[in-house]
Parts: sequence; C-alpha cells; structure tokens
Amino acid sequence: MNPQAFFKLTYGLYVVSSNFETQESGFVCNTVMQVTSDPQQITVCTHKHNLTTELIQKSGCFAVSVLSKNSKPQIFGTFGYRSGHDISKFEKVEYFRTANQLPVLTEDCIAWFECEVSQTIDLGTHILFIGKVLNNEILNDNEPITYAYYHEVLKLKSPKNAPTFHE
Repeated sequence: MNPQAFFKLTYGLYVVSSNFETQESGFVCNTVMQVTSDPQQITVCTHKHNLTTELIQKSGCFAVSVLSKNSKPQIFGTFGYRSGHDISKFEKVEYFRTANQLPVLTEDCIAWFECEVSQTIDLGTHILFIGKVLNNEILNDNEPITYAYYHEVLKLKSPKNAPTFHE
C-alpha cells in the first residue's frame, strides 16, 4: 500500500479553531467538508490530543478559516506544527471573534464558517464533529490552497496529528 496515494485526494487546508472560557486554540486541518445543504452542515476531523478538540467538546462550537494559496509559512508553522498546550496561537496573527467569541483568522484567510456541533463521532485516534453552520462570510477572491499544493509545490510535510501523517 502506498500512503502517498492519500495526497491525491483533493481537498483544502483550513484552520479549525475554538475557545472555552479563557482558552483558545486552532490547528491546520485537511479534513473539512460540507455534508448537507439543508440544514447547512460541515464536518471537521480532529485528533483527540489537540487542545482544539478539547475546546470544541467543552464549548460545542468551532470555526473554520479557509486558507489561501498565498498563506505564509508561519501560519502552517504555528497552527500545524505547534501545540496550543505550549503557545498562544492567535497571539501574532490577525483575527477577529465571531458572535460566539470563536477566533477566526483574517490573515491568509479567504472565507470563514462559524458552527455549532450537532453530532460527534469517535473514530479512535480522531473525533469527527458535524457542525451546523451559524454564520459565514467570504473575505476575498483569492484561490484556496489544496493539500496537493501544500505537498507538491510548497514541499511541506503532514504534522504528526494529521489523519494522513506517516513516519
């Protein structure tokens, strides 16, 4: 079996974020997709050890920031390879808060979604959250980054908690 085949599945890269009380965090996610249009729902898949997963479970809400092809490497470094347990990820980036106080990137972001968890599915190492979209907005018309572009053009690796990580 060739694990590189998974890089041929086409999907984008996003920052999934959440908060609870005084904590906030986010991570680069490649497993976001729309699953229904009525009601409007999207899914995100998060590793059980991510701080963001814990915050989503406590708050019942999450946000998705759609990253662009022009995203700076620092976004991937901060949100993809650093733990929210160790650093304040939103400290050095441009962002705003939604009506539910969820942090949403404006830097390198082309659209965003604010969601309320409607279902949770335990997948072993990961949790699949299905969220009802409460609000969203398009910020600009830049092109979204794909996972293929991330690997083939930027030559970046999958973080250890990503569903597609391989040693």
